Amino acid sequence: MPVVTGEAVFIGSCSGTFYAFNRRSGQTLWTYNIKQDGNQSSFHGSMIVFDKRVYVGTDRGTDPAAEGHIYAFDSATGKAAWKYAAGTGVSTDLLRDDSRLIAYCANGELVSLDLQSGKPAWKKKITEPNSDQYLSSPVLLGHVVFAATATSAVVAVRTTDGEMLWRRQLEPGYLQTVVLGNELYVLSGAKYLYRLDKVTGDVRAKNDLQAVPYFVPSPAADSILVEFSDHTLKHISKGDPVWSVKFESDLTTHKPLVWQHQVIVADATGKLSAWRLEDGAPLWSTVFQHLKAPITTVGSDAEMLYVGTQDGTLFGVDRHKLERRQE
Repeated sequence: MPVVTGEAVFIGSCSGTFYAFNRRSGQTLWTYNIKQDGNQSSFHGSMIVFDKRVYVGTDRGTDPAAEGHIYAFDSATGKAAWKYAAGTGVSTDLLRDDSRLIAYCANGELVSLDLQSGKPAWKKKITEPNSDQYLSSPVLLGHVVFAATATSAVVAVRTTDGEMLWRRQLEPGYLQTVVLGNELYVLSGAKYLYRLDKVTGDVRAKNDLQAVPYFVPSPAADSILVEFSDHTLKHISKGDPVWSVKFESDLTTHKPLVWQHQVIVADATGKLSAWRLEDGAPLWSTVFQHLKAPITTVGSDAEMLYVGTQDGTLFGVDRHKLERRQE
């Protein structure tokens, strides 16, 4: 997902290049080719921009023999302050806990790195990876990181020292952890939404979703937005649907964008649409014509939407003009 800070928008492409663009003009500010550091080509997880640095993980893409790193780039120049060899890479979101960077590596290992130096403080192997499936992103609550394993378990690991606090086995299915407020939820490919006790891992609630969650959910205060395999977008609060929208084709955004009162997604026709967070009412839509690849990521600042496609094209769109276009 594109990330904007100051006058720059940062994004990685699956061709192996990380870019910084001017957010207004689209002019390239700097680039970094990760292939110079080894056989790696992809960026999948969310980055962190903090204290004039951009932290991002890379992974092997579709090459099982490839590798990956975690980078700390100077946000102004693109110079690598440090890089950490992360085995087969990191396809999940990076997390920051005070001066620590927490990463869930594709080899099934949680690692804590010092933000300034990149030196590891601890490592914890929590699962054997499944070569046919990406691991889902971990979440942070307090000083505890919660991560799902490749065998449908959820583990809690203390960030200060890497000690495992608990492990909870759930029904078979691809799991994604989500923090809503002060509560821990888990989306399951078995069509369930669990609420777990964050201290013990005990199951406090289990709700039937009636469809398989697709891609990555987006939290919105005490609720979540989830794309489903049956072409629906649902707003869910405390396990129950607030509203649902049915699309005619597959949703292609890897994660819905929640911006103030709007939820923004794209479908396989190239249509980008916004829905009111409160009640699911349609707000605006636009179709990107003649795309060579689907829209997969959408980022935003106060003025612009940054729309990325799977082939590495990035569009900058005036958000206010879109809002004035009502269907």
